[in-house]
Amino acid sequence: VVNNQTSSYKERTTIFTLVLLSALGPASFQIFLPSVPNIIKDLSSTPGVANLTISLSMLSFAFFSLFYGRMADRFENKKLLIIGMLVLIVGSIIGYFSHNIEMVILGRVIQPAGGAAGVVAARAMIMRLYQGEKAAKIMSRLVAAMMTAPLIGVPLGGVLTDNYGWRSNFIFIGLFA
Repeated sequence: VVNNQTSSYKERTTIFTLVLLSALGPASFQIFLPSVPNIIKDLSSTPGVANLTISLSMLSFAFFSLFYGRMADRFENKKLLIIGMLVLIVGSIIGYFSHNIEMVILGRVIQPAGGAAGVVAARAMIMRLYQGEKAAKIMSRLVAAMMTAPLIGVPLGGVLTDNYGWRSNFIFIGLFA
């Protein structure tokens, strides 16, 4: 009985972690939306340039999702996840310490370059660990997390920005990674 409880706990923990990893990438670029007006003001930027923090991060996420997809076939998923989370943390640090819009944009491009690893590796892990209906059920949770994360990310980013400033979004995502 103890082994069944232990394995059940490990499985639930694994699935929960994979769901969080799937949510991290999409949340990392949506949480930042409420910060754009503050960045325009604080860094004396224009709306067009400041909006690059959003559009380029989405392009980065899309490109690196493809990149990690190729790498998932060649490398162990755990290593891929660790590398991705380290890249995301580096992007968060760059963004946090930015004193001009160009550095914020750079941090915002690097963040989802790492966050994409979570989405890709989580899916690959599910396909390696489970088959059939069980894999489909767990995969549906990952997709739900990816769809829900942006909906939660925007208001959360607003609360963080209003209470702690736009840099707090970088701290939150970095710590989450």
